[in-house]
Amino acid sequence: MSFGIAGFFGLDVYCVSLAEPTITEEDLVSLFDELPVQCLVLLEDVDSAGLVVRRGKMLNNDVSHHSPGPDSRDNDSNSHTNGISLSGLLNVIDGIASQEGRVLIMTTNDASSLDAALLRPGRVDLHVPFELASRKQAEELFLQTFADKDTQDQDKATNMCMEWKSDLEEMACKFALEIPDKGLSPAEIQGFLMNWKKRPTDAVARVKEWVEENKKKTDEQPIKMVNGDHIPSK
Repeated sequence: MSFGIAGFFGLDVYCVSLAEPTITEEDLVSLFDELPVQCLVLLEDVDSAGLVVRRGKMLNNDVSHHSPGPDSRDNDSNSHTNGISLSGLLNVIDGIASQEGRVLIMTTNDASSLDAALLRPGRVDLHVPFELASRKQAEELFLQTFADKDTQDQDKATNMCMEWKSDLEEMACKFALEIPDKGLSPAEIQGFLMNWKKRPTDAVARVKEWVEENKKKTDEQPIKMVNGDHIPSK
């Protein structure tokens, strides 16, 4: 999505890793100062930067306290790890170092773990959830993966082309019926389909077995405890 937005508006993409152990707040400010006025900045896995903080509750055992900064009214705890405090990140996003015309995208696998100050309107104006795939999406992925099969031959014989299209739609429907609704990510489904590139019949024949194996792995996944909350182990 980030590259799609950047391509549409003709912007360069700059990826910043907050999880880098050597990065400091000064480094972050310096990096943002050097960015073009108009660009797209991608902060991937922002929750992995040690900013996994709720007001009055720490999810990270390795947290040191930071003296209140200019944005301390938005950050009661002002905690940080890896040399970056929450207030430091907030100031970079919409403080004196921020620039109009710059698109900022942050990704996270656990938005609920982030401080509300980071997610308030004005800093994050749009939330785009990437949910697990529906059966309809699984069917569309199947069609997109195999639709270009034998394109040149199809152009030579329209009847054969229509017959192939009908068969492909039927196979896509059978494939989707074996996919649990909202049970797998689009990336997982696409990864499976790519194993059978140009062999859609094999993809349909193997999908049930693949789904069962995937479910078995998920059921066997160990559970970790974080402050009394059950979360799947990665």
